[in-house]
Amino acid sequence: MQGKAAVAAFERCIYDYREVRKAEKQHVPSDRGEGILICARKRPMNDAEHAQGLLDAVTCCNPKITIHDCKFKVDNTPTVDNNEFTLDHTFNEYSTNDEIYCSVVRPIVKLAIEGGIGTCFAYGQTGSGKTYTITAIEESVASDVFTFLGERDMLDKRSVNIGFFELAGERSFDLLHDRAEVFIREDEEGDIHVQGLQTVEVQNAEELLQWVRVGSEHRCTRATARNEQSSRTHAICQITLLQRAGQRRVPGGGDAMIKGKLCLVDLAGSERSTDSATHDQERQRESIAINKSLMALKECIRYRVMEMRNSSVFVPFRGSRLTLLLKESFTRSDVGTIVIVAISPLASDANHSLNTCRFADRIKEKGSVGTITVDPLDPHTWGKKEVAEWVRSVVGAGRKSERLFTPMTGLL
Repeated sequence: MQGKAAVAAFERCIYDYREVRKAEKQHVPSDRGEGILICARKRPMNDAEHAQGLLDAVTCCNPKITIHDCKFKVDNTPTVDNNEFTLDHTFNEYSTNDEIYCSVVRPIVKLAIEGGIGTCFAYGQTGSGKTYTITAIEESVASDVFTFLGERDMLDKRSVNIGFFELAGERSFDLLHDRAEVFIREDEEGDIHVQGLQTVEVQNAEELLQWVRVGSEHRCTRATARNEQSSRTHAICQITLLQRAGQRRVPGGGDAMIKGKLCLVDLAGSERSTDSATHDQERQRESIAINKSLMALKECIRYRVMEMRNSSVFVPFRGSRLTLLLKESFTRSDVGTIVIVAISPLASDANHSLNTCRFADRIKEKGSVGTITVDPLDPHTWGKKEVAEWVRSVVGAGRKSERLFTPMTGLL
């Protein structure tokens, strides 16, 4: 059985599956933004896909998502494997951007207003709608930040600043200032800095949204086999709340003046080896590096979940430049993290969608993980204490100076 008859058989199997799974739970926003939420969003099929008669092979029934893997048995009989995953939230093709924002993202914005750190990642294969989702979130955040500050009578006590940059291979660029190169540095105390990044203070939601759009326009995209404008870098939009001048400062100054932070991260689109088969050597190396950094991110979030249950677990945030940059999101206690995986509905993307859902599912897998043994010769296993000892051994103890900033190279 081939062609239209096979597609019709697959459609009947998927229809029968959906008929007995119509009931879904309501999306209930968290009262507190702290913790980790793993969510999936199925993008709707576009007009071109409908016109081609492509098969919709993904079912979302909150909090479950099912990938229908359509295949043929040995005797050429159509069959469908229903791969079901349970996450914290799943959003179907009819879910609006506002529904997603209010259900899972707004609580971490409130957390940041109260002095914590909120981080939102958008992950998925190229062409699955992750950039569309994170862009809508950025627009909602721009409005809510000033609304929440006003409700708490804090507009005259906090300044709102935005920084927008991208990680491209071993280099980083400021997207708000003509793509000027910036550098990731770690000081003797183990704190991470983006040297050369110029943040912009904004006065209202409209101005904040304007700078968000400027950063998005300067992001690096390239055509791939799946998407003419695929994101080939990790873009980080940081919105920082600082204590205004005239207010009492926390002893120590510097980063102690930070009174909350939001990190909105649009991750580079993941690709299978078959998707990059037509790429030249440079592009293939780029794809390998992207997938490697995404794997490091998965491990950091997974170990962070384990650390919340067992404080002796070490989060390997030195596995990539991205995770090193977001070290605070994996080490502080007052942190809320959202991971939104974008899923393509197409049956032809079932293998990639399965890998994406497995990525999400394994992040919060139960059970124990081993602790990481600190190796004096491997900086990836070092914690804050080991970094400080290494710096002192190189430049000697003394007051902090520019020489104490060490570049992190060789990582994405």
